[in-house]
Amino acid sequence: LPSTFSTGIWMDEFEQSFLTKDSRVVLDLQQRQYDAFFKAAQTLSDERIQSIFAKNDGGTIFQWAFSVIFSRSWRYSGDEGSDAVSNIVPLGDMFNHSGERANAGVQDFLSEDSYLELTQDVSKGSELTISYGVPYNQFRLLVVFGFFDIGC
Repeated sequence: LPSTFSTGIWMDEFEQSFLTKDSRVVLDLQQRQYDAFFKAAQTLSDERIQSIFAKNDGGTIFQWAFSVIFSRSWRYSGDEGSDAVSNIVPLGDMFNHSGERANAGVQDFLSEDSYLELTQDVSKGSELTISYGVPYNQFRLLVVFGFFDIGC
């Protein structure tokens, strides 16, 4: 796992000041999800978790844990009228982003039964890529995934 992340919740106020209004909305959602994650972690009575709270230096341990989970989670809408649901998809980490030349895609993304499928033949040893989202929204890619796609 990475030791650091460059996603939105790791940005300082100066870095955040350059974000567009749309990307601030994504950052605010990410911050609310982090706050809920942190609050839920505080309710755990496990001694190991409580010792982490005692040593926590400004929340960075929990920011890191949240980032590990958040960057490996895929959301889908769930049943009609219910809240969106997130699943952790560790295999999704094996796919890099490519906005224009992705060779795999997520099928049935809005269901619990989503899966990855190759969209073209791939040679043995070739990189597998999917699109991480709307390629023209560079600030969303920065806030959620920590990078710009300079190829778009």
